[in-house]
Amino acid sequence: MLRCLWAAALLIVLPVTVFGQAPAMSGLVRHRTTGQPIECLHVALADSLDRTVAHSVTDSAGMFVLVAPDTGSYRVQFDVPGAEPLTGPLTRLAAGEMNEQEYPLSFDRRISGELELLSSSRGSKIVDLADWHPVQQDLADMPGGFKRASPGEIAQATTNAVDVKRLVAQFVIDENGRPRASSWRTITSSDGTVLTRARAAFLARHYVPARIGEQRVCQLVMMEYHSFNQGRERPLKF
Repeated sequence: MLRCLWAAALLIVLPVTVFGQAPAMSGLVRHRTTGQPIECLHVALADSLDRTVAHSVTDSAGMFVLVAPDTGSYRVQFDVPGAEPLTGPLTRLAAGEMNEQEYPLSFDRRISGELELLSSSRGSKIVDLADWHPVQQDLADMPGGFKRASPGEIAQATTNAVDVKRLVAQFVIDENGRPRASSWRTITSSDGTVLTRARAAFLARHYVPARIGEQRVCQLVMMEYHSFNQGRERPLKF
């Protein structure tokens, strides 16, 4: 599992009261460095007991809206498969109130005092009261020579290998389970040949798309590729 840290800042806080409506949180998510909106990012709304009560994905403008079931304290959580989730502070929402914020995010570091990195131990305790189904790899569509591996298997292969090449990339998988080539962003690559080969492999795959209830949605993901040279043995690819 890739352990990427993110950075985020809360620049705008604009509580807006609309009588007769459920409390909600909305926001604009953009890349901290480029300023470009981040599309298809999974955003969840969790209550003070860490129960997830609503889900959404950002649109092409980087916007999202999450409606709370009732008055109370809630926090937003941003989640990309392959990276540790980030969560915001608990915010009190009243009936008819729309809390609006701006979230500049990056994928390399976290700014102290801003969004919190959600630990794996805490994340495992979250109860999903909504109906979110993240992107899954279609195992029947995995190319020959590739396999899924646990962190322990990767660590052992790295120890025994004479040469290790690695690629980490980010891209969008659309509501039909197809990677969007135009969304590809290389996070890190140790070799140009590996980049070319892995990019072609990832973009050729078919995935099980994300769903909110029965509605298929796009989702931003991070994928990691490893190639291990173990001397005369056939290289392992994860």
